[in-house]
Amino acid sequence: MRSFISALLLCCCSQLCAAQADTLALNKAEGLAKKGKYDDAIVIYDSLLAKDSSISTYYDMRGWVYYAQNKFQQAGDDINRALRLEPNNAIHYFHRAALMYSTENPTMAIQDCDDALKYMVPGDSMKIRVLMVRGSSKEMKRDFTGAYEDYKIVLEHDSTNCESLSNLGMVLSDLKREKEAMRCLEKVVRLCPEQPIGYSNLALLQQNSGDYKKSIETINEGLKHLLADDNGGRAIMYNNRGYDELKLQKLQEAMNDINQSLKLYPTNSYALRNRALVYLAMKQKDKACEDLREAMKQGFTLMYGNEVRELMKANCPADSILDDEDNMNR
Repeated sequence: MRSFISALLLCCCSQLCAAQADTLALNKAEGLAKKGKYDDAIVIYDSLLAKDSSISTYYDMRGWVYYAQNKFQQAGDDINRALRLEPNNAIHYFHRAALMYSTENPTMAIQDCDDALKYMVPGDSMKIRVLMVRGSSKEMKRDFTGAYEDYKIVLEHDSTNCESLSNLGMVLSDLKREKEAMRCLEKVVRLCPEQPIGYSNLALLQQNSGDYKKSIETINEGLKHLLADDNGGRAIMYNNRGYDELKLQKLQEAMNDINQSLKLYPTNSYALRNRALVYLAMKQKDKACEDLREAMKQGFTLMYGNEVRELMKANCPADSILDDEDNMNR
């Protein structure tokens, strides 16, 4: 999800700036944010809001800078303020949808995407990005048919949209259409060799088919093309390679890669599940159970099914499982 924040920031000002907004200051803040100077950008937004707190654009844009800093609570508070000021603003709904997806709340993300589409001006190019977020959110909810339909609409507008092609490939795999999925992801690698998402998902399909060595080769190739600051993409690749190494009984290599993945992306419940499997293979059940409990708290079941719960029942003390279930139901 973080991969498209820069694209959002690029498009925000031209679409968001109201007539009374200080466009010059907004452009300066946007430029600072693109350079990673987030605190400096926030100073400008704070100043603008001190002058006029009635302009929703200021809250929306500051929210996106908070998002880039992983300050999700502040981001959500600002975007909610923007929506209270302009409850029919499609872009505010879209931005909150992206935030909801990033924080693993697909139900809210889908609703916000629907509202964004409802309030959008006909012909708005933002529709493609909204459908991408909605498709990804449906995929997170395991509504693979719904996700497939959204990605197909995107591809009808742009048949070379590599992100949508890659997502479509994974949905086809979830729908048990493996040959189509493999062709789709091979096409992504051909069309967009500079985008690691194709390599990452192609490797995952190879992994799912049991070809762990081939999956590692694909990930290694993808890492060569990865931008140095793409921590999200790097985290996914390290996690997937770690699982390949686990299956090949290279336990220390697996642990190193998954730890590196979690260092880059600490709230990845799937990486926690993978590290728990490595700990189990190393006969370290206590550490495995710690990771399984944390994976549950981070929403593994919602996104991926009951596997972690079953692993806990098989390996962890019964009282710890009950405690975890109680926490989830509060």
